This record gives sequence, structure tokens and C-alpha cells, in this order.
Amino acid sequence: MKNLLFSFIFLSVLLSSCASQKGKNKPYACGRVFTKKEIKESFATLAGLLELKPGDAFADVGSQNGAVPVMLSSLVDSLEVYVQDIDTACLSEQELGKVLAYYSKLTEKPLRENSSFQIAIGTYTQTNLPAGYFDVIYTNATYHVIEDKEAVMNDIFTKLKDDGHFFVRDEFVEEGEVKICPGEDCGVPFASEKELLSQMEKSGFKLVQKWDDFSGYPVYKFGK
Repeated sequence: MKNLLFSFIFLSVLLSSCASQKGKNKPYACGRVFTKKEIKESFATLAGLLELKPGDAFADVGSQNGAVPVMLSSLVDSLEVYVQDIDTACLSEQELGKVLAYYSKLTEKPLRENSSFQIAIGTYTQTNLPAGYFDVIYTNATYHVIEDKEAVMNDIFTKLKDDGHFFVRDEFVEEGEVKICPGEDCGVPFASEKELLSQMEKSGFKLVQKWDDFSGYPVYKFGK
């Protein structure tokens, strides 16, 4: 567990920000550019946590430009990847193409040939993912910014296979505590664990497992 926590130290720093990072010299417009070492040392841990297997249908909800599922596809072959977000400035066929090209070259793998990739542009109430399709759905640092949590969680429930799992990683506060997500592009309060579990139960989910602390952030695994 100690080694697992250590490997998530950089992951929480890189993936929990509400704001997009942009720069002229980057290979793609939004988000952090990762190294080959970071992919091997930390995203391998995430792939293990999610229990991803070749052939799985996998969706990353709130994925920004798809860098995370693309890097996971470099570690697990033959995934059916759906990259989902509502921000079309960061998520488009052009930007996903840049991400795939960059990490294919970095990992020396033809990622677009090894796995399939689809984009799903959602709304504030719908993911627009195909129903009953997914083995694994993941969301990181996204739950707190979802405005209509009931609608979105109800929607995600319908997207999983009967034996599929939904993983939530985010910061949560104590009941009655108020903490605002920092950054100009965020500014919304974090939910409490009680609020999360109550909403998930109402949406039909059952808590399967909880990892208490990955560098300060819990991960929840839900099933139907």
C-alpha cells in the first residue's frame, strides 16, 4: 500500500487541477505533457487499480483531451476507449489526434491501431455515452464540478454493463465542512463523502471498495 500511495503522489498533483494548461510549444493544447517514465511508473498503477483488461470497453468521464485513457491504452492493448467531456475547446478529433500521435511516438506503439477511440461530447445532464456498453468507467477530479449530479450519476449507471464498475476519484470534505475548489476555472465546493454515497445509492450504485488515501484523495469503486 505504501508503494501504491507513493506512485499516486504525482498523479494527484497532475490530474486534480480544475484548470487547463496551455502553451505554444506543447504537442497538444490542454493539460500536462507526460514522460515515458511517468506513464510506466504511475499509470501502470492506475491501470491495475481499474483492473483494465484487453478488450474492455472503457470510458473516462471528464477526460479533458483524452491524455489519460490514451496513456492507459499504451499499457493495456485492445481497449475500446471513449473519451468524454463537455469542453470542446480541449476535446475534439483534432486534439485527440495530437494526443494519440504524441504518445504513440513516445511509447513506440501504434496506439490508434492497438485500441479504438471514440469521442463523446456530453451535456450538463448527459454523458452521451452508449448505454449498457462499458466494463469500466472512470472519473478523476470531476465529481465536484458536475452541476446536476443526480442526472449525470443516473446516466452513468445506465452506461455500465451489469457487471461493470464505476470508479470515482476526487477530493471530499467532512460533513458540514465547506471547501472551495481553487482556481479561476473552478470555484465550486467539494462534496462530502456522505453526499457522494447518498447520491450513488439513489442512482442505483453499490459501493464495492474504497481506497482511503491516494496522496490525500480517496478512490471509490461502485457496481450495480
